[in-house]
Amino acid sequence: MGAYMPQTAPHWVKNGNDVSVTISVTYYTEATRRRQLLHRTNFSLRQLGLKPPPVRGSGAVERFEHFGLRMLQRGADRLKALQGRAPYGERYAYSPGE
Repeated sequence: MGAYMPQTAPHWVKNGNDVSVTISVTYYTEATRRRQLLHRTNFSLRQLGLKPPPVRGSGAVERFEHFGLRMLQRGADRLKALQGRAPYGERYAYSPGE
């Protein structure tokens, strides 16, 4: 028996006293990477006291926002490379970097 859980969907499995085995296979697409970046940015904005609109996963505004965020991220990665530091996507062994 199996179940699909979207990347950002919290879940909790209860099966009583029986033993259970779980395997998690994470599959990233451009859409999941885009949503991740938008959620991460909204979190940072909330930490600054701002109130960004919730991520809905579609729409021209979110596509434009994602484009701008990726440009900022690429610029920051280039600056890090000039300093000899690893860009964001290479900091962790299992990073969803591109």
